[in-house]
Order: sequence, then C-alpha cells, then structure tokens
Amino acid sequence: MDNHPHPLSPDERALENRRKLRKHLRHTPRIVFCVRDEAAPDLEADIETIAIAGPCLLFYENASFGNGQQYLSPALASPTWLEICKRVEDALKRTEDFSHDFLESAYCVGSSDDGVPVYTVFMGS
Repeated sequence: MDNHPHPLSPDERALENRRKLRKHLRHTPRIVFCVRDEAAPDLEADIETIAIAGPCLLFYENASFGNGQQYLSPALASPTWLEICKRVEDALKRTEDFSHDFLESAYCVGSSDDGVPVYTVFMGS
C-alpha cells in the first residue's frame, strides 16, 4: 500500500489552484494564475507556496492600458502566490487595466525609500 500522495497532473494542479484562488477571493477571479513551477516547468507553481521571501511591496502600473493610476500594496511579509493574486486583483481594479488577465511572474524592480524590495508582476493578455 502506497502511503505517499501522488503528484498532481498539470491539469489537476491548475484546477486545484483555481479552486484555492476562488475560495481565497470569495468570488470568481478575474486573473488566471500561470506562474510555472521552477522545479517542474510543465506544472503551474503551487499557489500556496511563498512567491517572495521576506518583506516586500507590490507595485503595478500600465501606461498603455487603464486609467494611468498606479497601485502600491501595503507591506507584505513573505507573500504566497495566493496573496500576490489578491493584490493583483486589487491592482487591476485600481488601474482599470481590463486588458491583462494572466499572472505569469513577479520580479524585483527596486527598493522603497525604507529599503523594502519593490516587486511588480508580468501580466499577459
């Protein structure tokens, strides 16, 4: 008898991530989580894993789409992809960027005046 959980297939991982996101947001998400697992690039990352280790801020703007406003999150402490998704939903609402739905990655773009790393996300359409 095998007591070890079997790994999820790519489709099962994607469905499980969507279920977790919908539950966390308490509504059907606008965004589609597409971040790849670094260890297994054919799989989505587990949405409950830490996306950014340590304190950070999440910044978003898109000069070509939306209302021209910017979004800056409150300070986050080692956010999971699930928390990043929530902040991205908030950012897209604030900036009225209705052209981008696919969250593909997050990357550091600098630091705040207090030295806190500032990240942004790559969104696809």
